[in-house]
Amino acid sequence: MLLREEFYAAEGSGKYISDFLADRLYQPGLGKAQILLLASFIFRETGKAVSGVGLGAEMVLIYNGSRAMGFYGPGAVGDLQAGIPRLSDSVYTHWKESVKLPDWWSEN
Repeated sequence: MLLREEFYAAEGSGKYISDFLADRLYQPGLGKAQILLLASFIFRETGKAVSGVGLGAEMVLIYNGSRAMGFYGPGAVGDLQAGIPRLSDSVYTHWKESVKLPDWWSEN
């Protein structure tokens, strides 16, 4: 049973990790392309973390304020996932460029 979510919903054994990532990464106002990439990223990372998840995710986008829906099968989702960096690569690359450590910190 899907539980009501304001902006996103997931079901199955990966729901908790998927909801955690969506809660941290989703921002209202994202465009369709960003939403597709974000959902694909979440499905891929959840699939790597939870046994039995990620064997071909499908997505349905329900557009707010209209009756239109977008359906994306496992092939389309896989194509999107193939072009998205891994979570660890994304985090570590960003940290190298952005983290400001306190003066007392040293790697020694």
